[in-house]
Amino acid sequence: MEKSYLDDNDYGIEDGGYTDSQAKKTCIISLLLRYAAPVILMLVFGLSVVIRAMNQDDVNSAGPNFLPFILMFVSYVLSWVLMGKVRHSRRDYNFGKILMWLYIGDTALLIPLSIIQWILLMQD
Repeated sequence: MEKSYLDDNDYGIEDGGYTDSQAKKTCIISLLLRYAAPVILMLVFGLSVVIRAMNQDDVNSAGPNFLPFILMFVSYVLSWVLMGKVRHSRRDYNFGKILMWLYIGDTALLIPLSIIQWILLMQD
């Protein structure tokens, strides 16, 4: 009897899907990109500002540094892409479902908070 897609979850890349271990690795990478990468970026770029200030360099002479924010945005988008890839390939994988709802809730909180912050900044 032939195997079908419904019988086993061990089909690999050759069949266009993920195994459970590949999906788990992708979800972990997505989670790290979402929450660990921004913290690490802010620590690294924050320390560089502190070091420049300690060396009596003019901290604001270089102008605003948008690189950490661009990298954080890229890590944010990549986390959504990786989660979407897992959800597309493995619809029944629970870790992918949890990440999807976590990201949706996170974004649902982020949007109103960003609007409130923007309004408060515009009042100054």
